[in-house]
Formats: sequence, C-alpha cells, structure tokens
Amino acid sequence: MNYSTPAPVPNNNFVQDDWRDQFLQRILIIAAVLGAFAVTAGVLTTGTPILRGIYIGVFITLVAIIVMRPPYLIRAGVFTALPFILGISSLTNAGLRGDSMFFFLACVTFSALLIGPRSGMVTIVFSEAVIITMGYLTLNGHYTPLDPLSGTSTLANWITDSVLHLLISLVILAGLRMLQDGFKRAQAQGETMFDALRESQAELENRVAERTKELARKTDQLNASAFVSRQASEIQELDRLLNSTVNLIARQFDLYHAGIYLINERGDYIVLQASSSEGGKQLLEKGYRLRIGTQGMIGFAAAEKKPRVAFNVNEDSTYLKALELPETRSEISLPLIVRNKVIGVLDLQSSDAQTFQHDDIEIFQALADQIAVAIENARLLSESQLLISQLEIASGVEVRQNWQTESTTRKPAYHYSATGLRSTLKPISAKGKNVLEVPLVLRGQKIGMIALQRKDEFQGWTSQEETVATEVATQTALALENIRLVEHTRQRAEREQAIAGVANRIRETLDLDMVLRTAAREIQGALNLQEAEVRLVSQVKPDNKKESQQETSQ
Repeated sequence: MNYSTPAPVPNNNFVQDDWRDQFLQRILIIAAVLGAFAVTAGVLTTGTPILRGIYIGVFITLVAIIVMRPPYLIRAGVFTALPFILGISSLTNAGLRGDSMFFFLACVTFSALLIGPRSGMVTIVFSEAVIITMGYLTLNGHYTPLDPLSGTSTLANWITDSVLHLLISLVILAGLRMLQDGFKRAQAQGETMFDALRESQAELENRVAERTKELARKTDQLNASAFVSRQASEIQELDRLLNSTVNLIARQFDLYHAGIYLINERGDYIVLQASSSEGGKQLLEKGYRLRIGTQGMIGFAAAEKKPRVAFNVNEDSTYLKALELPETRSEISLPLIVRNKVIGVLDLQSSDAQTFQHDDIEIFQALADQIAVAIENARLLSESQLLISQLEIASGVEVRQNWQTESTTRKPAYHYSATGLRSTLKPISAKGKNVLEVPLVLRGQKIGMIALQRKDEFQGWTSQEETVATEVATQTALALENIRLVEHTRQRAEREQAIAGVANRIRETLDLDMVLRTAAREIQGALNLQEAEVRLVSQVKPDNKKESQQETSQ
C-alpha cells in the first residue's frame, strides 16, 4: 500500500515573500485601474506640461511593471518610488497646499510593508529631507511653487507639516512592524502546529502501515491454515496424513521445522511421528520421545493442554535443545486435542527469533485442532477397516465351515441335459470354447460351481452371456445361503421346541422316580434313540467319607 508523504515544512521567508508578491501584484493592478482615472483627470485639469508628463510617465511605468513583471524587489522599488515622485511633484507644484504629504506617507507605508522596516525608515529620512529642503528653498526665495494659488507658507507651517509627517510616518512604521511581528508569531505557531500535525500524521501512517502489514500477515496465516486443513482432511491414511501435514505447514508458513508427536499407549511418553526437516527425520529414525510433563516445551504442552511459546529459545527455561536442530531460535508447541483428550502435539520451530507472537496462538491452535480431528478420523477409519477385514475373514471362515458341513450331508451336484435332471458326482469333463465354468462365491468363499456346455453348432461364449451367467451364479449363491439359514433356523426352532416339551412333561410330577422315568422316555423319543438312561450319581465329600470310615471301624 502506498502512503502519501507529509508536506514539507514551509520556509518563513518563502511564505512572507509569496504573500508580499501576491499583495504587490494586486495593489499594482488596483493602482493601474484607479490611476487611469486619476491620470485622465490630472491631464485635463492641469495646465502645466511638466505635471502632465509626470502623470503620464508614472502611469506608463505602472502598467509596464504589471505587464513585464520583473523581479519582486524591482517591482516593489518602482511601485514605492512612484508615490515618492508624485509627492515631490505635488510639493514643487503646490507647496504645502498640495497632496505631497499624502504621497510621502503612502511611500513610507508601501516601502515598510513591501520591502521592510529598514526601507520604511530610509523613506522617512528621504521624505523629511525633501520637505526640509523644499521649505528652505521656498522660505529663502530660491524657489517658488508653480501653482499661483499655492500661496505662501510660513516657517511654522513647514515645521508643523514636517513634524506631523515624521510622527505619522513613525506611527505607521511602528504599526506595520508590530503587524509583521504578529504575523511572524502567528506563522511560527502555525508552523509548530503543522509540525505537530505532520508528526501525528507520520505516526498515524506508520501505525496504519504496521496494522496493514500485520493484517496482511494474519490473512496469509489464515489462508495457509485453511489450505493445510483442507488438504489434511482429504487424506485418510494416517502415516501419509502426518507426513503431508508437516511438509505443508513448513512450506506454507516458511518454517525451519515442523513435527507431529503422538502419545503412546501407556500415556507417559510423547513420540515423534513425522517431521519436515532433515534434523527432525534423524530424530525420527532414533525414535525420539519426551516424557510428558517433565521434558521440554512439547512435554509441558501435552501435560497442560495449553500452547507453549518461546519467542527466543535461549531465554526460555523449558526449551529442550536438540543437537539435530541447531538453527532453532523460536518455537511454539500446540496440543492436539480431541474430545478434551490430548492425543499429541504439533511442534513448530523457526530459525528467526520473535517469529511467533501472542496473536498467532489462536490461528495455530485452530490449525492444530483441525489436524487433531483429521488424525482421529484417520485412526477411526483405520480401525474400522481392520475390524471390517477381521469380520470378513471370520464370516468367510464361517461360510466355508458351514458349506463344508452341508456338502457332506447333501448330494454334491445336479446335472441337467436333454435326458432330464439327475444328481451326479462328476462335473462336466468337456473342455473348450463350448464349456463355461462360473464359481458360486459367497462372501469371498467358493461354495460351488456352475458348469455350462453349449451345443456343438455354437462356438464360444459372448461377454454378455458370461455376465448373465455370473449374475445367475451370484443370485444362486445368495439363494442357497438363504435356504441354509432358513433350514438352520427351523432345525433350531424344532430343537428348542422339543427341549421345551421335554422340560414341561418332566415338570408335571413331583415324584423323583416318575421324573427319572419321564426324562428317559422323552429324551429317547425326542432324539429317536435306541436306548436312553438317566442315572443319579451320589457324591460323597472327603470329610464325610472319613466320618463314614470312622463310624464303620467303630
């Protein structure tokens, strides 16, 4: 993300000069507009050609500096000199009755405002010098004003105007100085506030950049965690799941080592089962294990059911260094928990310190929980497949035994031909394309065979015919099994019924001899026996024998 660079701090002189330049340009334009009317009126009302020339020359000079726009000091100097020239012209033309004092005050004001206080002081000195000189020349008769209506001025008039001009000029100069000082102070305060604002802006931008970077890192971690979880959930074989998971984690999170430990059957040790690094694979070959609760961060994480983080392994007392993993600088161990039971630990190690932060624990623990569920599902699936295979084997053995028993009690085969249906002990002996043998398979066990022989005019069997024969064999095997189960159930029911009948008749009397006779008769009849005998056997205790022997001897 790109961030805007804070604006540079403005220079004091630059701001003031820029303000003066804009102010001067506007004053020049206003003076040119108003001067056009003043020059026109002056030319029409003034009878002296010299004054007309001065007015026209001043106006032309004003327009020229506006259009040509020379450097600031030249424009300011020319603009300041124009009212000074007009003041001299007015003083020589009309004496003290003219507008000379106004022009001299304007010259002082513009000079101090546009150039500086020193320039204003110099302008005051020159203006006072002109007034004093003109007064001296006029009072001594060396010069007479051109305007006949100017009248005569006394020494008191000249002194009064001179002092009044000096006083007003100094007041204007002092006021402008205070105004400039106030402007500078305000500008300094503004610059201070601007500096503070710039620092605040820079700090805010840095914080935004850090938060954005942290958010991007979190997003990458979440995406990587989701990818690893999705890949792990698709693997059903436990060994392949463990190896693939540690490799995916190490690659997605750019880690030095990732390992998965599982608790042994006794629950006292946690054993390394998969590793992504070469050093970890060496530990795996050695059967690396840790005692739960006493050895290393992994043992503590398994015992406490809580993640354990080492920001710098050199400063963590529970860290257990492995010589096969010498580059580890930071580590996090996360328990693998399923139904509140720890089944293992996911151990992640980095070659950089401070790689794992407190904010990362939730993301990595969520990943560990997903891996724990995937491991448990793989275990359950493996156990289910083993149980199914055992049941299939047991079922196959039972089927084989049952049908071996059936084959000894039933006729082995039936043969159908043009002559009819008959039992036989020999299978079809002909071989070739006209003979098709289809086994009768039940639960993976061969319980019989269907042999088919075509007529000589037909050669071979089509795939469709073979498919039909296979389906018939499958249905035949199922039908035979169903019949066997029905017969077995019937026989068992008859047996239980017979037993119940015998027991009921035996319980009809309370006479001991009658019970014995009834039992013998009913058992012989129920089982269709040639003979049946029911006998009571007396059992005498050893102690009783001794007593009997003692009594006999006495």
